Amino acid sequence: MMTKKGKKKMIIALMVIILVLIIAAFVVLYLMTDMFKSDKTLFLKYLGKNAENLETVIETFENQEVINNKCEKNTEIKVNYIENLGTTSENTSNAINNLKIAIDSQNDKENEYNYNNIKLLNNEEQIMNIEYIQDKSNYGIKFSDLFSQYLLVEHNNIKEFLKKTEMTDEQIEKIPDLLEKDFNILNGVKFNKEETELLKSKYTKVITDNVGTGKFTKQKNQKITINQKPVFVNEYTLTLTKEQLNNLYVKVLEAAKEDEIILKRIEYLQQYINEINTIFDEPINLKDIFIANIEKNIEDINKNNIGNEETKIVIYENAKQTVRTSIQTPDYQIDMDVFQDNGKYIEFSRKEKDDEVQNIIIKNDGNEFAVNIENKKEKEPYTLNIETIKETGNNISKNTTITYEIKDYKIEAKIAQKIKKVQEFEKQVTLIEKNSIQLDALQQEELDSILNKVKENLDKKIESIKEEIKIEDIQEVERALGIKQDRSRLEGSGITEAEKNRFNSKFQFLKVGELSNEEMLKTIEVFQENLVSFEAISGTELKIEIDKNNNNEEYVKVLKDFVEKDNRKKYNVEVQYDDETGLVKYVIMKIVT
Repeated sequence: MMTKKGKKKMIIALMVIILVLIIAAFVVLYLMTDMFKSDKTLFLKYLGKNAENLETVIETFENQEVINNKCEKNTEIKVNYIENLGTTSENTSNAINNLKIAIDSQNDKENEYNYNNIKLLNNEEQIMNIEYIQDKSNYGIKFSDLFSQYLLVEHNNIKEFLKKTEMTDEQIEKIPDLLEKDFNILNGVKFNKEETELLKSKYTKVITDNVGTGKFTKQKNQKITINQKPVFVNEYTLTLTKEQLNNLYVKVLEAAKEDEIILKRIEYLQQYINEINTIFDEPINLKDIFIANIEKNIEDINKNNIGNEETKIVIYENAKQTVRTSIQTPDYQIDMDVFQDNGKYIEFSRKEKDDEVQNIIIKNDGNEFAVNIENKKEKEPYTLNIETIKETGNNISKNTTITYEIKDYKIEAKIAQKIKKVQEFEKQVTLIEKNSIQLDALQQEELDSILNKVKENLDKKIESIKEEIKIEDIQEVERALGIKQDRSRLEGSGITEAEKNRFNSKFQFLKVGELSNEEMLKTIEVFQENLVSFEAISGTELKIEIDKNNNNEEYVKVLKDFVEKDNRKKYNVEVQYDDETGLVKYVIMKIVT
C-alpha cells in the first residue's frame, strides 16, 4: 500500500506532467496556429506572405513543358486587323489579313540539331522561304527562293568570320553570347527560398518600424469574391493617416532602391535585353530607370504628404494563406488577389473614386493560360488578352490567341502549334559539300563576292515582297497601334495623313440620306466620342461640331433624346471639313419629314 508521502509525490508528478503538457499545447497552438497572437502580429505575418505570393506570380508564367527528346513542330501564325471596330464602316481589307507564316521544325536537343523551315504566304501562295539549321557547332541559313545552298558558319569561327563583314567590334562581341544564351528569362528572375525569406524579413521590419502609431484590427469569417467565387477570410487591417501611409511608402521605396536582391534581377534583365534586343541599337539602362522612377515617386509623395484622412492596408487570409492585399485611401484603392484553387489565379486592380480604372488578371491551370489587361483610365483606353489552350499526351497541341484593342482598332494574332515526339525525323537535313557553303573557310575576295550576290538578290526579293503584300498597309497597322510613329506630320495639324484618312473614313457613309430615327441614333453612336457641341441653324437643321480628341456627353444625351422623341421623323446628314487640317469639322443634320 502506497504511503501518504508517496501519494503526495505522485500527485505532484502528475501535476507537473499535466502542466508541461498544457504549456506544450500552448506552444504548439501559438507556433502552428493564430491563437493568442495579437492583431499586429497576425497582420505582419500575413503581409509577409506576399513575398511568397510574388513567387506564385512568377511561377504562373512558367512553361512546364520541357521536351528533351526528338520532336517535330508545326506552327502557323495568322493576323487579323480591323478598323472602325463596331461601326457600320468596319473595315477588314488591310493586306496584313492575307498573310500567314508557317514554320516546320525539327528539334533534337541531345544531338544538337535544330531545323526550321519558315514560309511566308500571301493568300495561301508562298512568297518567301527561309531555312535555318543548327547541326552540332555549325549554324546556317538558306534563302530557298534564291539559292540552293546553306550559308554556314562554325560556332568557334564566328568572331573571325564577322570581322570580314561590316559589323563593328561591339556588335561582334555580343553574337557568341547570344547563341549560347539560355532564353528562359524566368530562371533568372525567380527568387530562391533564402531570398524569399530575406525579402519577407526585410520589408516586414521596414513596415514594423514605421507603423507603431497605427491601429490594428481583426474581423473573422468575412466573405469576399475572388475569380467570381465566394471566399471566406479573416481580415486584418492597419489604419493610418494619409501622411503615415505616405511615409511608409517612402521607407519601402528607399529600401527597394538599394535592395541587392531586386537590383540583381534588374541586372539580369538588363543583360537579357542587351543580348536579344539591342545588338544594333544603344541599350537602355534598366537600373537607372528603376532608381529614377523610385526617386520621382518619392519626390511626388513628399510634395503631397499632408492629410489626416483615414487610409487602410487590409490583409485577407484564407487557410493560412494571404489571398488579397488591399490599400484603401479616399482617392484610390489597389487590390492584389493571389489564389490557388485547381490552378493559379492572380488579379491586380486599381480603382479611383469607386470606378475601376485598371485591371490585370492572370490564370494558369496547367492546360489553360490567360492574361487579361484592361486600362480604362487613359484618354485612349485599351485591352490586351492572351490565351493559350494546351492539350497534352504523346503529342502536344497549343493554340494561342493574342488580341489587342485600342480606340476603334483591333488586331488579333492566332498561333496554332502541334508538337509530335518522334524516334526519327522523316526528312532530316544532312549538311554536305553539295548543299552548303562554309563561309568562315573562304578567302576575303570569295566571301565578298558571295555576300554581295546574296545581298543584291535578297534586296530585290524584299522589294518585290513589299510591293506584293502592300507594305504601307502593314506600316499603317503599326502606326494605328502605336508600334511605329509616323514622322511625316501634316503641317499645322499635328497628325499624319494616315491618321487623318483613318479618322475621316468613319464619316464617309454619313453622306447618304433619308435615315429613320433608329438609323439616326446609330449614326450618332458612330461619332458621339467626337461630338463637342451643336447649334440650331434653322427649325429643321442642326450643325454638330466634331473634334478628333474631345467629346461632350451632355450634348450627346440631348441630341439622342431629341431624336428618340419622334420616331416618325426622317433625317439627312452631310459632313463639312476643316480647310486647314482636312479633318471632319461639322456634321449637318437636316429633318426631312
